[in-house]
Amino acid sequence: MCIRDSSEVRELRARLAVARRISESYGMRIVPLREKVVALSQEQYDAMLLGVFQLIVAKQQELHAYRESIEALRDYWVLRSELEYRAGGLLPAQSTSKEKGSLP
Repeated sequence: MCIRDSSEVRELRARLAVARRISESYGMRIVPLREKVVALSQEQYDAMLLGVFQLIVAKQQELHAYRESIEALRDYWVLRSELEYRAGGLLPAQSTSKEKGSLP
């Protein structure tokens, strides 16, 4: 392995760490907050305190957060597979969350 290869591996490892943090942020913060906003908006709509268009906007933002969460997870796994390829082997699993379907 030459110096260039090891620097590429270090760069990929740093990018993987950032992608992991982004993906975890969506899964633990952004998506649950959007779900809560939709639930509260639905309650306000049911009480006739909120219009249908505001409820639709809240739901659109929730769906947008879901899509971005999936894209962040995809980016993580693409970087992880590229790092495994460059490093020449499988990376160890780093399971810190007990949630099903979480990042390793």
